[in-house]
Amino acid sequence: MGHLFSAQDKAYLERYGNMGGRVSLHDDQTAESFVGYIGVDVSRKKLSMLRSDEITVHYRMKGKLLSEEQRNLLLEGKAVRLDSMKGITGTFSAYVRIHAGHRKFTFEKIPDFGERQKLAAKSGAKRR
Repeated sequence: MGHLFSAQDKAYLERYGNMGGRVSLHDDQTAESFVGYIGVDVSRKKLSMLRSDEITVHYRMKGKLLSEEQRNLLLEGKAVRLDSMKGITGTFSAYVRIHAGHRKFTFEKIPDFGERQKLAAKSGAKRR
């Protein structure tokens, strides 16, 4: 679709499953140019494209009011850290990003302080 992948694009695809930004694409069948996101559809093991006009960033996400800057960063395809979002079991923090492969937002949860201490203790015990 007319996009040449840089080394950084490839690294983001391998690590996060998406490129971390919007790109200009071209559909040869319709001769239409548009802006979209590229990600990996894990179930089909193929690259997937999501048009930027197919996704909307609302002013609230999981009970958290987003600033205009946060909304713009999400629309650019960047990850945004959001704290105190409301989940089923309480509040949580996560890095939120648009994932073209899943065709939705993904939430990479950030362990709270107590969980981080437990994880650090486990990794310290494994090193010994």
